[in-house]
Amino acid sequence: MQDHTVKYFFNCTCQGDGLPDGMQALYQYIMTGEPLDELTGKLHKAVEAGRRNEKWRSEYMKEILHDDDMREEGRAEERTNTEREKARADALEAKVREPEGIINNMKQ
Repeated sequence: MQDHTVKYFFNCTCQGDGLPDGMQALYQYIMTGEPLDELTGKLHKAVEAGRRNEKWRSEYMKEILHDDDMREEGRAEERTNTEREKARADALEAKVREPEGIINNMKQ
């Protein structure tokens, strides 16, 4: 990612026999938020500390608002491009139909 973050995606609904116990406990924690072992207990404490950190919460909310603004800006640009392309297509269609009208007038 350009912001140097790393994202991991887990299939937490996996109930495979081959999963180590620690991994199963992690998956359960991700799904339920309930710590089951020492690692998930430490994760739970860190998550709770993060939730109480006002500076992080403020930065997170700013990022959400910024992302929303960027998405809206992209949608507005997309609408403008769509309208421009529709106008261009309409103009080309009118040019194509113009000779048809002249030919029809000549036949009458």
